Amino acid sequence: MSRQSTASARALAALNARVIACNRCERLRTYCTQIAETKRRAYLAENAAAAAIRLTAEQVSSLDVLFAPEAVAGARYNEAGMKDIGL
Repeated sequence: MSRQSTASARALAALNARVIACNRCERLRTYCTQIAETKRRAYLAENAAAAAIRLTAEQVSSLDVLFAPEAVAGARYNEAGMKDIGL
């Protein structure tokens, strides 16, 4: 990636962070939250149905063990992916 591309990527990332952090427009903030929760409208019914699922304490405990932060290892991106995001 060229220096100009890297600078552009950083500028875009900084702008994106400012947009995400902005709370000036309540209507836009609500819309963004809804989109983030459903990602795609196709999943809306699936997400709504998931709200009705009730897990037992044993199931929750099993999930806690499986997804414990200390059990997760490795980089999020490989070396090429890190270069793509400017790191």
